Amino acid sequence: MVVDVRDQGNGRWRRSAQCSDGNCVEVNAGDDGVLVRNSADPGVQLPLATEAWKAFVDDLKADVFEPGEPRVATE
Repeated sequence: MVVDVRDQGNGRWRRSAQCSDGNCVEVNAGDDGVLVRNSADPGVQLPLATEAWKAFVDDLKADVFEPGEPRVATE
């Protein structure tokens, strides 16, 4: 599901301090989950459950992603 930022309206967006070109991932964590957006197109947001965001961050820290290969969930 994609949500327009005008429908959300509030919250604090954060991005990496290393972002310098204005095309960065921004994150807004709240009580209902996490919203993710591209700073170059902030009108579109990807809503995630808190548990899904935590699992994604844990995988990033564990370096489980292979560069250049899409990861598809299989259940």
